[in-house]
Amino acid sequence: MSLPNAPELPPAVSQPDWQMAVARGLNREAERLIGPNPALARQRLDDATRIAREIGANNVLAMSLLLRARLHYAEAQFDDALRVCNEAAIIAVCDGDVAVQAQTLSGLSAIWASLGLGAEALPHLEAAAEFLTDTEDAAGLALVRSLLGGVEAQLGRSEAGLRQFELALAGFRTLGLRDRVVETRHNIACVYNLDKRFSEALALSMQNAVEAKRYGNITLLAHIDATSVEAFCGLGRFDEAVAHARAALSQARAGSRGELDVMLWLGIALDKAGSADEAFNVLRDTLQKSEAAGMPANGALLSALVGICRKMDNAIQANQYEGIIGQGTHEEQTHVTRLRLKALEASVELQGTRLRFGHAEADRARLKAQLETNERLLDARGAPDQIRHSVLLPETAAAPIGFDHLFDGAACGFRLAYQPIVDLSVGNVTGFKVLLRWNHPMRGNMLPLEFVSHLETSGEITTIGHWVLRQACEDLALLQRETSRALRVSIDVSPRELERAGYAAEMIKVVQEANLAPCAVELDLTDGGTLPVHAQALQQLRQLRGDGLRFAMNYHGSAFTDTAVALLSRIKIERRSVSGISCDERQAANLRAIVQAVRMPLFAHGIEGAHQLAALRALGCEDGFGFAFSAAVPLDIARLLVNRNFVDFPCCRSPQAELA
Repeated sequence: MSLPNAPELPPAVSQPDWQMAVARGLNREAERLIGPNPALARQRLDDATRIAREIGANNVLAMSLLLRARLHYAEAQFDDALRVCNEAAIIAVCDGDVAVQAQTLSGLSAIWASLGLGAEALPHLEAAAEFLTDTEDAAGLALVRSLLGGVEAQLGRSEAGLRQFELALAGFRTLGLRDRVVETRHNIACVYNLDKRFSEALALSMQNAVEAKRYGNITLLAHIDATSVEAFCGLGRFDEAVAHARAALSQARAGSRGELDVMLWLGIALDKAGSADEAFNVLRDTLQKSEAAGMPANGALLSALVGICRKMDNAIQANQYEGIIGQGTHEEQTHVTRLRLKALEASVELQGTRLRFGHAEADRARLKAQLETNERLLDARGAPDQIRHSVLLPETAAAPIGFDHLFDGAACGFRLAYQPIVDLSVGNVTGFKVLLRWNHPMRGNMLPLEFVSHLETSGEITTIGHWVLRQACEDLALLQRETSRALRVSIDVSPRELERAGYAAEMIKVVQEANLAPCAVELDLTDGGTLPVHAQALQQLRQLRGDGLRFAMNYHGSAFTDTAVALLSRIKIERRSVSGISCDERQAANLRAIVQAVRMPLFAHGIEGAHQLAALRALGCEDGFGFAFSAAVPLDIARLLVNRNFVDFPCCRSPQAELA
């Protein structure tokens, strides 16, 4: 075979080394050709893949497959993109090169995130960041940060996303990677539009467009133009939006996602400018092209079509589009489900490989939990009519799983541990954080990381949660007799529990039967930073709030909604934020701003040192818990701590040792 531009073999270079150099060169050339010449890019990747397989160069092979996945994705062949990219990641994990592992995991995550599967992408991006922590791959780390920014924004945490994008942008600028700089600035402009910062989005997009044209990045240019049109619309400059979109379509690649983005915003701009008929035609064509490319229906596109149909008194068509928005057609539901199943299948295979080849015990434990969860989800989604398997009683897996309000957790090996919540100003114990532990009959003592997700999947979290509430209220009544100060317990609650009918009424009954004031129980909402949107859950939260119970929820760097402000009692600062609060002035400033805006007290998790304590005090944090005061202890030790004063805040001191 004659290779294009193949160098002569120098006398001092071995044949395999020369072949590896050629394969790497082919990969680099293919990467440049994916956008402008996909057919030639495929030829180069075919050659690179064949050479890499011949000489056993797994790292080169993994990169060839990663680039092939990008090519499939550019051609809207999403199934093939997922399959090939997952194969690349598995090869990289088996080979052990952390830089290539990070690149392949990032590539796979990017595909998932772009398909709306950000939650599935996040664990692999975090793993990629871990791989790059101890390397000198600044470009790889910047890329992972950029992808993390996109996933954070997709999951509704725009401030966290912007922070990641800014870190990525600084890295790309330092390295002189011009295309990456433009891509990252484009992502920032998209977040600005999401936050309704339209003037900033427009200014940044105009700058991005100039540089994209200069560097010949036509694929990215279409997406940049769509962002500019969106910003024009946000500013009410609809005629300019229409003109800009028409100009952008004249140079966009036909059938590309960028072209569809521009068409969507052209239709919206035409509608806003008063040209409803033309807007309808443009948006209808956009929907048809999306369906032909196998892409899921775009919610913004369908909403725009509904609005136009209503204006045109076309109720039948409007109802049809509303039906797609509310329920989705059978074909679209099947398509989305199939994509999610593909992602889960890929995740199971990849996590299993990482588990076999992993070294760090903590990483192995986390992967095992993720793997088992995804296997269970895959079973449930692949065969929804099958009965769910019980985590608690696997020998009765054929029995239906339902809510059991008389469940005896202690008999099944569950127990509660209590970590003192301390008033940061005076050092008194104000209550206890309730933590669940499980002594499994076969696997021994397990932490929540290892079993809570399984309980969520099986549905048994509702039964366990009810037992935790009953036991914690009984224990609090006992603890309260040891002190004259009013105590409270903070209990984690899952969205699955809130969605169960009757949850609120049963909870109030449990609190009353324990002779506790409702304000003595605080629910810690473990929902990833947003209040549940399920109507049943919101209704029950309002009922519990009206009866006097308290709620805390994570602070993730973004403003709280009016619903959150109305329901929450306190803002919870999670362990990750506490660990960086003393060295990240921007994070502290954001916390100060949101506390002033919503005027709610702060509750800190995971306080481990005096420097964190000082920063939390400066923020006006009311109380918190962590190893700076005490580890989680059994009830009998907790009884000895209720009157303990932590004014000296000893770090990592064992209360058992002191009280022995």
